[in-house]
Amino acid sequence: MLVRSRERARTIDPRCFLFAERVDALRAEVAEELVRAIEQALGAVAQLESCSMGGAAVELQLDGDWNDPLTRDRDWGDLTTPPPAGVVDLLGDNLAQHVNDVCFAVGSELRGARRKIEAAWQRHEELLIACESARRKMERCLSALLDAVAQLTGSTAPGGDVRHSEVAGAIAVRRLYAKFRASIVRYEGLDPRAIRRALRYAAVSLAVVIGSSDFGEVRLSDRLMFLSLQRRILLWARGQAEPTEGARLCRDIESAADLLRAINLRQELQVHDAELLASVPPRLASGLDDAALRVEVGRLAALRGRDDELDALLASAFAGQPVADLGARLLAIVGRLAGELRHANGA
Repeated sequence: MLVRSRERARTIDPRCFLFAERVDALRAEVAEELVRAIEQALGAVAQLESCSMGGAAVELQLDGDWNDPLTRDRDWGDLTTPPPAGVVDLLGDNLAQHVNDVCFAVGSELRGARRKIEAAWQRHEELLIACESARRKMERCLSALLDAVAQLTGSTAPGGDVRHSEVAGAIAVRRLYAKFRASIVRYEGLDPRAIRRALRYAAVSLAVVIGSSDFGEVRLSDRLMFLSLQRRILLWARGQAEPTEGARLCRDIESAADLLRAINLRQELQVHDAELLASVPPRLASGLDDAALRVEVGRLAALRGRDDELDALLASAFAGQPVADLGARLLAIVGRLAGELRHANGA
């Protein structure tokens, strides 16, 4: 049931309902379907939770071997019925408590996602965002629960590439945001020519972002923001092109570009970045030749968008420009970023 619920959530795509005139279809084809999927998942979580409570050893049946491609995508069987020999795993006291804790957290997250959908029912954009958030939350939470059970029972969870795909998408979007931020022309004053120039560059940058192959990975809240900014620029250019309004629009674009740095707060990127930052310093400190240093620079490219100083240094290195003490400078930046991540996570 958990695998089925997760796969059901993956097939629901609210991004096809961006326009307000499709709000009725959004409710019928996305929101209602997501609520049903959440209810189904909550039922499966409650069933698993009832098996893992009580502290006594509980038999957990998996319907088929997860590692067998013919059975790994099947639904779970009756969790309380003794399974055939070979697929029995005993949940001891600690294991039962751990599974119970994960079930509780997943249930809370899913119920919260359902409440947000219901609260946004009459508001198109809020409902879009709530539906996308719920879809992502279902996939993430159910994958975490399946992973927890698999780890504790010595199995391999079905669909184990979910986290890798999620991280790869987040890295691509962060890189896209960094490019957009770097393209913004910043200025001060009300010079009409400077405003027109800044907005012309912004319009091009927005078109590049929206037309990017990675735009499909952009979350709906950010996608709507990009489309809104693009629409505002077009309306400004087709109207009176009033400098004061143009300057306000430029400031809004700059603010939006800076706010996109919040992508670094995503849990999947925090984990990815911490692991990468921890693995780099020992090699950089050992004194690398140029070829080996280029390999490390290539690995650090996955951090583009995390830090402006690192981005500038990587851009120079990729452009083939000579950079004095590149290894030492990278080591200092990596150490600073690793420290910031540890501090942010309370480590």
